[in-house]
Amino acid sequence: MAMRLLGIVLCLFIGGGCDTTAAEQFYEHRDSFENNWWAYTLWGGDFCFNVFEDREQNVWIYEEFTEHARVWYPWTFEPPNIYTIEGFEFEVVGAGECYEITVSVLTETVCGCALDWEWREPNKLL
Repeated sequence: MAMRLLGIVLCLFIGGGCDTTAAEQFYEHRDSFENNWWAYTLWGGDFCFNVFEDREQNVWIYEEFTEHARVWYPWTFEPPNIYTIEGFEFEVVGAGECYEITVSVLTETVCGCALDWEWREPNKLL
């Protein structure tokens, strides 16, 4: 948090202004990101995740190979576009019909899950 504040201060006073348009646009439409399934590949396997907004606000993971979903970790949100999960900050911005997620210096693009599911709520997968 302190590093991000320092970055904003430096950007405003040294850089002459910051372009926060992508973050602000995400905040206005964040409901399109939450409660939907997004695909990614990790260690050669296809997974989907859902930043599910329920009482616990958990991130759900679905593994295509095993066809099993499990709860991962709770999340919190800080406007305009920062999700915190297990101590890591994820910055999310729109990229067309997909999203770019940045953690530290790594950026990954995630798009809608290609799986044809008839249900939307992860707790119905168990």
